[in-house]
Amino acid sequence: MSEKKRTIVKFRVKLKEKCIPAHPLISKLIYWGKTFSRLGLMPSNDCGQTLGNLSFRLKKGKNAFVITASGTKSDFCLDSFILVTLVNFKRKMVYAIGNRMPSSESMLHFLLYRSFPDINAIFHGHCEKILKAAKKLNFPVTDKEEPYGTLALANKAIAAAKEGDFFILKNHGFVAIGKDMDESGETALNAFRIATKACLRQASSKTLRGIIYSFSR
Repeated sequence: MSEKKRTIVKFRVKLKEKCIPAHPLISKLIYWGKTFSRLGLMPSNDCGQTLGNLSFRLKKGKNAFVITASGTKSDFCLDSFILVTLVNFKRKMVYAIGNRMPSSESMLHFLLYRSFPDINAIFHGHCEKILKAAKKLNFPVTDKEEPYGTLALANKAIAAAKEGDFFILKNHGFVAIGKDMDESGETALNAFRIATKACLRQASSKTLRGIIYSFSR
C-alpha cells in the first residue's frame, strides 16, 4: 500500500452506538500499537495515519472484537479503537460500536476469528524488511495479491493462516495471530528481528562483492 494514500474503508458501517469502547485489555492494545509504530511495523502515511491494524477477540466463543479505528494516529489514545460486533459479508456491512470508522481490514479480522476459534489476537502490519526477506526465510505468502480491505484478501488470509501463526499478504503486509496479544506481538517482533538480520547479511554480502569486484578489475 502506498504511504502517500489515505486509507479508504471499502464497506458500509452501521454504528449501533457512538461511544468509546471500554475494556481493560485496550491498554494492552495501546502498548502494542505504540511498539509497532516505534519500530516501523505500523508506519504512518503522509496524512499521519498508521498503516496496519491490531485487534483482540472480546470474548471466547464469540466473534466480536476490538480493533484500531480507520485513520488511527501513532499516539493510540482511547479514541483509537472501535468494537466490531458483526460483519454481514453478503451486504458488505460492518456493525460496530464507537466514535469512528472501523479499520479497513475489519472483514479480514472477523473472518479469521470466525474461522479459527483459538485465535484471540490479530496483528496486521507493514514492513519492507519482512516483505523483502519473506521468500528467503520461508514465511508463508498468499499466492495472489488482492486489494486491501476486500473479502478476496480476507479469504487469502484464511488459507495462509492454516500454514502458521505468521504469514505474508503478497505485496502488502504481514499478519501475526495468537492466543493473546502478547503472543501475536512477540511473533511479529521475532519475524522482524530475523528479517532485519537477513537484510543486513544481504547488504553486507553485496558490499563485499562490490569490493572484490573493484580490486579484480
